[in-house]
Amino acid sequence: MNTAARKESIAEKIRFLLVGGFNTVVGIGSFSAIQFLTDGALHEVVVLLLSHAISSSVAFVLHRWVVFRVSGPILMDWVRFQSVYVLPLSINAIVLPLLVRVAGVNVYLAQVMFTCVAVVISYLGHKHFSFRRSPDA
Repeated sequence: MNTAARKESIAEKIRFLLVGGFNTVVGIGSFSAIQFLTDGALHEVVVLLLSHAISSSVAFVLHRWVVFRVSGPILMDWVRFQSVYVLPLSINAIVLPLLVRVAGVNVYLAQVMFTCVAVVISYLGHKHFSFRRSPDA
């Protein structure tokens, strides 16, 4: 890898961390706001799905244009982007109720804990699948 490519790779990772940090605040903020505003009336998985819809919409726009800086078919990118989240969202939907209802972990803390796992999965998926372009593109 040449020096310019190495610098861009480092810059991309920094952009991913910055956008990811912002989107983590959006995700945890929307989860917390929905949980708080409904006073726990909604099951935590319903709150998770609603907050996912909000945070993944923000994340798609920021990852596409700020982190990976791609152009091309938006709909295909969106489908691929959302498919990357299927695994961590599915695991989260199983683990969150277990942590809250079985282990007695606070719902807010449980969601923050799982967010750390999702960050690693999402970077690899978005880098190598969602926004992957052929070298000649």
